[in-house]
Amino acid sequence: MKSRLTTAILTVILSITSSHKLFAQDSLRVADTIRKDFHGQMLELMKRSKNPDALETASAFESLWDSGSLSSSNKQLAEEIGGIMRSKRLPAIPYFKEYLRLIDESVNNFKLSSTETDSLLVMTREVLTYESKRNFITYLNNLHDFFKYNTLYYSRYYRLYYSPGSISFDYIIGDLLAYEEIPLPDETENQQEEIPPEEEDPWADSGDGWGDSDDGWGATTDDWGNTDDNPDTQDDGLGTADQEDASGDDWGNDNKEYWGTTEEDEAVVYDPQVLIDAYSDQDIPPETGAIIRIADTDLTFVTPIDSVSIKGTSGSFLINGNTFIGKGGTFDWTRAGLDTIQAYCTFDDYHLTLSRPELSIDKAILTYNDKLDETVQGLFEFKSVRRKKNKPIIYPRFESYLNNIRVRNLGDPDLIYIGGFSMSGNKISGRSIIPGISTLEIHDDAGPLFRIKSNNFIYEDSLVSCRDGSLTIYHGFDSITHPSVLLRYYTPTRRVVAVKNKSTNNLTPFKSSYHKLNVTADMISWDID
Repeated sequence: MKSRLTTAILTVILSITSSHKLFAQDSLRVADTIRKDFHGQMLELMKRSKNPDALETASAFESLWDSGSLSSSNKQLAEEIGGIMRSKRLPAIPYFKEYLRLIDESVNNFKLSSTETDSLLVMTREVLTYESKRNFITYLNNLHDFFKYNTLYYSRYYRLYYSPGSISFDYIIGDLLAYEEIPLPDETENQQEEIPPEEEDPWADSGDGWGDSDDGWGATTDDWGNTDDNPDTQDDGLGTADQEDASGDDWGNDNKEYWGTTEEDEAVVYDPQVLIDAYSDQDIPPETGAIIRIADTDLTFVTPIDSVSIKGTSGSFLINGNTFIGKGGTFDWTRAGLDTIQAYCTFDDYHLTLSRPELSIDKAILTYNDKLDETVQGLFEFKSVRRKKNKPIIYPRFESYLNNIRVRNLGDPDLIYIGGFSMSGNKISGRSIIPGISTLEIHDDAGPLFRIKSNNFIYEDSLVSCRDGSLTIYHGFDSITHPSVLLRYYTPTRRVVAVKNKSTNNLTPFKSSYHKLNVTADMISWDID
């Protein structure tokens, strides 16, 4: 009897144990069936669409699902997002197709880790939750370009590539309505890509005859001395002969715009950095929405006519915002024929509109080892535009904020220049963003030989010129002056040619302090040596 009871008890225990095992196995089968059902459902969904591209995408996703490359957390998030998409009744094409392609390309092509894939899927869930269906499909399309082509922007005409660097994903709830409306791919498919305009030379002929190929310098007669100008506009503006700077020009008048000062003005000292900060208050947009943060990357702008880069930069790619908010990086002048380490700009904070192959960065620092002893703060610009036939390249550009820059190696060791500094391609000039007068002088052992002051100078291989400057030619303690001339200084021959400016003070004579008389000549030519 006792033996039978023992046998019965053991039978019950074994039965209970077997039931627990069968229940556990059934639970595993159910969980496995749920996972298999998700990618199976996706495959069936794509089959019903009868879209070959969608079917190929679903097959690739199924292979990824079964490959072991996705963690359980990845699969759980993928299913969760799929459920939200079903609840929103999003159509299979394009939404589910692009969603499956995102997971496949990010893991198979880009090799995201399981942790990074989780972050990507969380960000995707946030976009789906907080933003419109239109924003969601734009987000998926932009990430397709990001993971497949390594681009922040991709079109038939222009692409902005990034080099591999460390990346992370984030989502910031902000003013999502501030996003610029970006047309869907099917709406832009037949639109013609915009071809960039030809470059416009900022120093091209302005209608004053100075930039013409036949400007009358070598002619026996010219129109510089035309005395038919209205005499009512004549303003000789000359000072007395015993002034320290006997130029007698209007730059020294107390009531003029640039050089006029009073005792109160002289007592005011402006901090140059305060002025620069006032002019360089760049409006950086806020980070909002889906964001990929990229560290230590190169951004390369590629068009049919250009391939240029910002090197060594970091920043935030606002996926639906058509914006990259960057920090740091350099841009060199190799496009204009200068060596990589010879001339380049370094950036601080900046932002790019991704759909445009151009840059405008107001916190740039220029290094130009051949011309400048120190770095210079200013505005940097670049545009990918067609180069005009037989015209120099005018991008990239740089213009200094201040006009206190000392420039060297201008073709004559005795030439001293202090003023603004700007570059357009490999062509340099004396402009500055904050208005001011630049000064050019030639010295010998005895002192200055001539001085000219102007808002802008243009420097070429063997020529320094300005279109409007106040001139002083020194001889001992005396001088010859004129308030407004067009000047050319030929550095190889050390020859100065000054012509009265026909557009301003054409009737104003040159003044000689030594002879105490006015000289009515239209042009002065002087060989310094």
